[in-house]
Amino acid sequence: MQQSMENTQDIILFDLDGILTQPRGPIEVSIVNQLLDVLANTSWRVGIVTGSSLEYIMEQIIVTGK
Repeated sequence: MQQSMENTQDIILFDLDGILTQPRGPIEVSIVNQLLDVLANTSWRVGIVTGSSLEYIMEQIIVTGK
């Protein structure tokens, strides 16, 4: 079966600990801004890859303005 490529989008995946954040640390505002820039200026989707629970991921990626 041949699959149509018309409706596909590129996705870029990042590991959370050690790439987007320091291991087990919060995400920095500069990283968030870079990801937002990718989303705003490309057709790429951004995904996060990790072995952590969703609860812990949310603690790491919520930007509080510190």
